[in-house]
Order: sequence, then C-alpha cells, then structure tokens
Amino acid sequence: MLLEDIEGRKTACLSSQVGCAMGCAFCKTGTLGFLRNLGPDEIVEQFHYLRERCGFISNVVFMGMGEPLLNLDNVRKSIYILSNPAGIGLSMRKITISTSGIVPGIIDLAKNGPIVRLAVSLTSADPYIRTELMPVNRKWPLDVLKPALLEYQKSTNDRITFEVVLIGGLNVREKDAIELANWITPIKSQVNLIPWNPINGMPFKTPTVRQIEKFSQILLERGIVTVRRMSRGRGVMGACGQLGDTLSFCDFTLKPSNTMINRGND
Repeated sequence: MLLEDIEGRKTACLSSQVGCAMGCAFCKTGTLGFLRNLGPDEIVEQFHYLRERCGFISNVVFMGMGEPLLNLDNVRKSIYILSNPAGIGLSMRKITISTSGIVPGIIDLAKNGPIVRLAVSLTSADPYIRTELMPVNRKWPLDVLKPALLEYQKSTNDRITFEVVLIGGLNVREKDAIELANWITPIKSQVNLIPWNPINGMPFKTPTVRQIEKFSQILLERGIVTVRRMSRGRGVMGACGQLGDTLSFCDFTLKPSNTMINRGND
C-alpha cells in the first residue's frame, strides 16, 4: 500500500508475510492465521510496483500484513537491497520496522542491525488489557518488552515510536493514558494514537473525537511527543487492521496487481 501525506510525501507500507500469526483481537488480518513468509524478492517487488505507479517514494514502513520480526532474515535482506547505493539507495533512517513486541527480534536488531527506525504496537500499558487484545503479551509481557526496548535504544540512540490503537470503552480512559505515560516515560519516544477502524464482525467501537483529544492531552502534559493519526484507506478496507477483509477478494500469492494505493483518508 502507498500512503501519501498532505505535503505529498509518499511512503510504501510493505507486507512481510501472507496472513499473520499474532492474533490481535482488534485486527482482521489476525483472523487469517499465518500462511507463509514473503521472500526478499516479493517484499522489494511491492516497492518497485508502487514506485512505477506513483513515482518517487521517500519512506518505507514494514507495517503491512504480517509480523516483520518473525521473518527477520528476509526483511533484513530486503532492507539491504532497498538501501544499496547501487540500487534504490534508500536511507536507513527512512525505513521503519513495526512489531507487536517480538523480544528476541528486537534484541537481534539491536545487536546485528540494520539500524532502522523501530515502531512497537503497544495499545495498552495495562497488562490485562494488552493480553486480552494482543496475545503476544503472554509470551513477552510488558516487563520483558521494556528492557529489550531500552537495550535497543541504548544501541541505536534513536527514538522509538509506539503505536496505540484506541478502542472506545476499553483503553481510552484517563487511567489508561496515565498508565501508558508512566510506562513509556524512561524511553525516548513518540506515541501515535490510532482510532480503531471499524471491521465487520468485531465487537469494538471507534472512540469519540473528545476521547482521543483528552487522551492526547494527558500524554502531552507529561512531556510525551504525541501524534494523532488520521485513518487512511477505510473506504477500500485497507486501513490499519482491515487487510483481512481486503484479502477476502485477493489472491493470497500477493501478486503486484493486489498492491493497494491510498492517497486519501477513505
């Protein structure tokens, strides 16, 4: 998928797997289960296809389908291809890997590179809520994840982005915001607040604008850089967490014809 901001900057949102094994409760993609890893050629092909269709692309995020750190060897190879000066020559600082919190993969990145930007899908700092929404918290709970992130930051000296999916009536209370701020505080970070995107058959609801504003205000008052993300791709079921619905009518081989381009909010 291609994301384009209001200033015209283009970002390729790349998938690393077909399906996903993480089973996050709020994500339709997780209902597909894991089908297979994508090879480095298939990952890079997504970038080339988008560039051919849309022109110059300045950034890459591994935030599409799948958990990148469970396919780290192939993701790593694809990054070296994308960043090779003899080829595309993309700066490492323009590449972001997003993870649900695979601790061994985070430590591997810290020790062996490549040194790219890291984003972590956190959603909640309440261990019970996070476990309910993200089963990864059972294997690598918050008190194990945090030391790994601090080690990564010590190795890279780079800011970590936390992705927080806000779900109405579940993790948008004042208490949730304060708990999140307290957990994050030792880590140099940015928090992206993402309102949950409606998905057929899932028992969640999108928070109100007022709830999002209040949550953001609490984080900002505690000195945490906070960005409220617009929902892009809802109209084609290509927004964050909706790709499982999209693939209900796509070929699971992820051929280039299935690559999605999104320039708007819907």
